[in-house]
Amino acid sequence: MLELTEQDCGGEREVRAGGLLRLRLPEPGATGYLWETRHLDPARLELLETTTARRGDKELLGGVHDRLFLFRALTPGKVRLTLELRRPWEKGEPPLRTCSITLNIQ
Repeated sequence: MLELTEQDCGGEREVRAGGLLRLRLPEPGATGYLWETRHLDPARLELLETTTARRGDKELLGGVHDRLFLFRALTPGKVRLTLELRRPWEKGEPPLRTCSITLNIQ
């Protein structure tokens, strides 16, 4: 499984067709901001699961946690995976942050 983090944003990575990749991004708690996928190419990438994981050994109310995305690479080619950190109800507002990773599926 290919493990990706915020440090991979803006970069390019390779993954095998049929392979899994997990992207872990920090998400501020109690602010309403959530990471969401944008323009996901369903012919190349399948989103299998989205979960959260706490940071450290204790859960702090309103503290930062991680949003985990699990994808399966489907068919060979180049695809751009883009996620935006935004409040879902604020339509038309720019995202607080964006993470884009170019994936070369082999």
